[in-house]
Amino acid sequence: MKTIKKFLAYSPLLFPTYLVRFDLGPIPTNLLEVLIGILLLIVVFNLLINTKLRQEFWQNLSPHKTPLILVTLIIIAATISTAIVAPEVAGIDGPVAAQRIALGIWKGWLVIPIAYFITLLGLNLGQRWQNQTLQALSVSGVLLSLWAIAQSLTGQLSTIDGRASGPFESANYLALYIAPILVGTIALTGQSLKTKAFWPWLLASLVMATGLVLSLSYGAFVGVFAGLAVWLILKKDTLKQNLWPYLGLLAVAAILIISQAGTDKLGQLFDPSAGGSTSVRLEIYQVAIAMIKSNPILGLGLGQFDIQYPLQVGEIIGRHPLEWTVLHPHNFFLATWLNGGLLMLVSFLGLIAWGVKLALAKPTLTKKIALAILATILIHGLFDTPYWKNDLAYLWWLTFALML
Repeated sequence: MKTIKKFLAYSPLLFPTYLVRFDLGPIPTNLLEVLIGILLLIVVFNLLINTKLRQEFWQNLSPHKTPLILVTLIIIAATISTAIVAPEVAGIDGPVAAQRIALGIWKGWLVIPIAYFITLLGLNLGQRWQNQTLQALSVSGVLLSLWAIAQSLTGQLSTIDGRASGPFESANYLALYIAPILVGTIALTGQSLKTKAFWPWLLASLVMATGLVLSLSYGAFVGVFAGLAVWLILKKDTLKQNLWPYLGLLAVAAILIISQAGTDKLGQLFDPSAGGSTSVRLEIYQVAIAMIKSNPILGLGLGQFDIQYPLQVGEIIGRHPLEWTVLHPHNFFLATWLNGGLLMLVSFLGLIAWGVKLALAKPTLTKKIALAILATILIHGLFDTPYWKNDLAYLWWLTFALML
């Protein structure tokens, strides 16, 4: 079992492996699902043969200690949101196997990541595991950032708008993954100021900050700034006690502003008529809210937004849209409501409240870092769609495991 616990500690290194996709018979899957699934099956086997381990596992999952009720409600909402989807719907380019898409999301973005979360809570791996997990998260962020930096240096940028995306098809996907990890790494850099670990943490922070800047995700920039602000508030250090974090926060803000000064992207941000990302997002929000008004209780069903968007956008806004193809509503709360209905949205909000309350009740260093990471995700989630993607789902549940 010690070996399995070590694998679980370093499991964040596996999160990007969802990009390796294949089929197991009729079931589409990916390397991340298979590897996590094998780990979980081994844990289940050990629970079945070890009575003491099984008793400790269920004690650690006491409803008073963990949000199992809320997690159960999320699974119920996800199951309902899969069941309401028709096997096949008429898409803009022809028939779409809509329920197959919903089942894939149910499996890969909800059920398996939640099983991973429950396993982490039940095994109660302790402080050593938490340290190893934070290290693994940083390593994964550094590797993806180095990929983005190499893209930029060699000119091998695959996105239409010339932004670094790493192995992902979208620069926003890179930013959604790196931003919260960067906040946690910067926090650990400050904590290790007078130790030998300072320089490795600092180097990791600089590499990830560079990767994030190259992604040109303004939502991620805001999220990082908010996450660091939450970290400093939780630290309760005065300027006199610890100058470094405040200088670091100002440095991050200065680097982000200077790097974008005079760019077309920054100019379009404050000019909704220019057809930039602000204009597109306002249009997407208008359509998403209209869809919610038409389906307030059940939403659209898992994975149906990008199918319905091109079918409904023209009628909702009364003209040709700025973009016909939109994968997500670019907002965590709108995406959650549309994917899983009102029950899922309320359950996620309850989970956030529960996690924050428990973390603040006994605010250890790790819990403070997890709260800062969560703040980054949620603030970034006002402008983009965290959680609703394979690696981001695991990152979400891992953050809550660290908080609880």
